[in-house]
Amino acid sequence: MVGAQPCDVLDLGAGAGALTAVALSARHRLVAADPSAAMLHELVAATPAAAAVQCTAEDLPLRPASFDVVAVATAFHWFDPDRALPEIARVLRDEGRLSLTWTTRDKSVEWVRRLGELLRAVQPAALKGDWGTGSVANVERSGLFQPPEYAEFELTQQIDRDGLLGLVASRSYVMALDDGERRRLLAEVGALYDETAARDGVSLPYRAQCWRAALATAPRRSG
Repeated sequence: MVGAQPCDVLDLGAGAGALTAVALSARHRLVAADPSAAMLHELVAATPAAAAVQCTAEDLPLRPASFDVVAVATAFHWFDPDRALPEIARVLRDEGRLSLTWTTRDKSVEWVRRLGELLRAVQPAALKGDWGTGSVANVERSGLFQPPEYAEFELTQQIDRDGLLGLVASRSYVMALDDGERRRLLAEVGALYDETAARDGVSLPYRAQCWRAALATAPRRSG
């Protein structure tokens, strides 16, 4: 049963490894999977303790019943659910969980809204509509999982200028920019920070929307 003890986790669509680092710090055993070799290079450089596999969610080169948790952070909407969900169900153990999370900035704060506008200028699809959370309906529709449970959390990150620039630079779509476009974006983000920040930094508010689902064939457990 998935609980407080370290368990086997597949970070699917891991990108540069933000979730990977958190899971490793909690002493979980981690496999990070992503289709991008460039993203996995960044991930391994930052978290060398993680095992990295280059693959898509639709074709996992992993043994059946290998994981207690398959965790997907702000990536599930990129998957083909008809192909990815059977693969996810295959690699989960009977009492495992699929975990889906989308973390977005709170745009009700003026400077955060302007930060989002700068990012959308280089990635027009970013943070529009439900930001992919509508794709959760595919989990229950597949018949492979029980109805997902939902929880929502508010969190705040205190961040200084270098931290904000590093956060923006770590985004996969920012990494993919050419050097000139990336420098221009980071200069604009730096100018926004300088206009906004007090000496000790700024508070960056987020909202995390989280779902978890057990396999349809597994007994329902609480906790």
